[in-house]
Amino acid sequence: MDILGPGRRMACRVTVLWGLFAGYPLGADPLGDYFQACEAWGSRDASRATCSALVERLSALASPVPAERFALFKARVWLGDASQGTYCDAVRALDGYLPDHPEVLFNSALCTDPRRPKRKTELVARALEADPEYTEALEYLARRVWLNKNNALGVDAATLARHRRTLYEVAEGDSGRIDAAMYIHAAAVDDGDRNAAAAIREKLRRDLALDALDYGPEHRAESLQRTCGDERLFHLDLEGLCLDALVFLARAAADAGEPIPGDVLGRMGDVLDGLRGPHVKGIRDRSWKTGPKPDAVARLKAVLDAHPEPLRSSEHYRAYARTADWAGRVGALRRAVAVDSGNSAAQCDLAVALTWTGERDEARSIYTNLSATEPPCDFASALSTLDDLDLQEEMRLRRIPQARRTPREKAR
Repeated sequence: MDILGPGRRMACRVTVLWGLFAGYPLGADPLGDYFQACEAWGSRDASRATCSALVERLSALASPVPAERFALFKARVWLGDASQGTYCDAVRALDGYLPDHPEVLFNSALCTDPRRPKRKTELVARALEADPEYTEALEYLARRVWLNKNNALGVDAATLARHRRTLYEVAEGDSGRIDAAMYIHAAAVDDGDRNAAAAIREKLRRDLALDALDYGPEHRAESLQRTCGDERLFHLDLEGLCLDALVFLARAAADAGEPIPGDVLGRMGDVLDGLRGPHVKGIRDRSWKTGPKPDAVARLKAVLDAHPEPLRSSEHYRAYARTADWAGRVGALRRAVAVDSGNSAAQCDLAVALTWTGERDEARSIYTNLSATEPPCDFASALSTLDDLDLQEEMRLRRIPQARRTPREKAR
């Protein structure tokens, strides 16, 4: 909580600025001086003058104490005066003066040779012994273990579990909590502990109030962004929140005798793209920590299928196409273009599907006709892809003996 009003905050800043430039001592805590000079202002530009003045004063000290050396290091980093090489040199120098300081230990870990992963982990562990709630060190360790599934870092499971729980409790904002929950959930899944995985999901739902969102017209976009726009929730197997909302909104439109709103269809398309995986030939449901989510795709497909046909918009068919593989998309995208020939996004999608199903001449024709309309697809890249595919096909045919070529291949 900010206990100072705007007037008192400005007075403090003026005092700091005057003291720094006048050369008078500001206090007995050099690190406190750093925060006042470099981080207490409302903008980086406003802090630059006071932070630079602090660097000048601390640099002029003949025999700085360790805390003053540390404040000087932080101020220089804040100003961007330290390249990677000089940064690590400064960290190593600080280690001689503040060997047990958690921030120095953590920075030493960052500067340790990547080929010494256990040494990095040892330094991070020491930093957390000095400060068990040091957020950056907690995040670093939890993420490294999450990425390194075999956990060859030399930290016992109980200690890691404690650090993950602490990270969740001290995390700043919703995003920090989601990250921490994802690390806890992944570890529970790896251990086969379904109860622990379910517990962290439910805790996050409560803490972020994800069951109390408003999907009315005024707040719909914001609420859908919270439940559908963050893929990390899908890693936590919380995609049901998003699906429930999308299905509810689609059915409400059907009950009102209206098309599904465009923003809802757009969100459905994005979700389907995420669930189905990368845009490559032979699309399959994407594999998450607990496996693919085919039921999620089927649920969205069912609600699109159930919408009365007279109420289906061009964007409806475009979203529906994303429930299928490339070959299955072509028909739905042709319907999308038939409903609205001006839907250039649908035409782009159709051209992509045609490209991957072998109908490259038609795809090229669509791209060529769209080139003057600045469509929402990368025209130059698309044509380049077509050229590459044509070249690959030509080279393949040259390697096939004439007698083994099919009638279609001979006709080309």
